[in-house]
Order: sequence, then structure tokens, then C-alpha cells
Amino acid sequence: MIVDSSVLIHLSRIGELSLLKEFLGKVTITEDVYRETVEESAGRAGSSAIEQACGD
Repeated sequence: MIVDSSVLIHLSRIGELSLLKEFLGKVTITEDVYRETVEESAGRAGSSAIEQACGD
């Protein structure tokens, strides 16, 4: 399943990124979504959780 940035941002802000993997299994994001949610959002709520989840 491919998800967009809004799903990642909202779930990461409430500490529930794990729901994606739980309900969808493997989750894929594009390079643009990674850039928007991690690189361009560094320091914002949830960005580090998204970065960590991408490494798992």
C-alpha cells in the first residue's frame, strides 16, 4: 500500500504510525513524500517518528 504525507503526518503526531503496518502490512512511500515529511519537516512534530519508521 502506498500512502501520502497527510496520513503519515497525522498518525505520527498522535503516536500511532504502527497502525499502518498493523492494518496494511507493508507500507511504501515515494521519495517526494519522504522529503516532505522528514527532510523538509525536520524539527516538526512527528517527523522523527516517520524517519524512524522508514528505517524499520
